[in-house]
Amino acid sequence: NMPAAMSRHYTATAQWPGLFSRLYFSGQLRMLKPDPRIFDYVAGDLGVQPRDIVFIDDNAANISAAQALGLQIIHDTGDTDLRAELAEVPR
Repeated sequence: NMPAAMSRHYTATAQWPGLFSRLYFSGQLRMLKPDPRIFDYVAGDLGVQPRDIVFIDDNAANISAAQALGLQIIHDTGDTDLRAELAEVPR
């Protein structure tokens, strides 16, 4: 979960947001993970099934909730090579 102001800062200044077609931040959505509603909202907004979503997070509870709902997950442990992990995601 990231406060809205922090997520806006990252979106404006960091390079990694440009690697994704869509970004969803809990603070901007005013929903907190691991509440299933946030995952349902994202799937509905994208018009896809949960299995078509790649969810990246560093919190084990959020990862478990997303996985239980059928999302593809990448657990960022701090030393996770996200480029390698994303390259292995089925398209």
